[in-house]
Amino acid sequence: MADVKFNGTMLNKWRKEMTMLMKVRYPSLSKKEIHEYLDRVLLHYYKDEPVKFYNNYLNTEIGRHTSE
Repeated sequence: MADVKFNGTMLNKWRKEMTMLMKVRYPSLSKKEIHEYLDRVLLHYYKDEPVKFYNNYLNTEIGRHTSE
């Protein structure tokens, strides 16, 4: 299950920070083991939902819709 690709700046930032925290908490784990665990967590909890943002000041709507 290695090399799972998740897009998004926030997910990359979360994964980087969690890797550092887990390396401190569990120093015996390798980076590969930590990444595999974090990939399992993301696969279990992450939902890529379509979203829309409405700016009532500019009266514009920005949306992202997934095609999957």
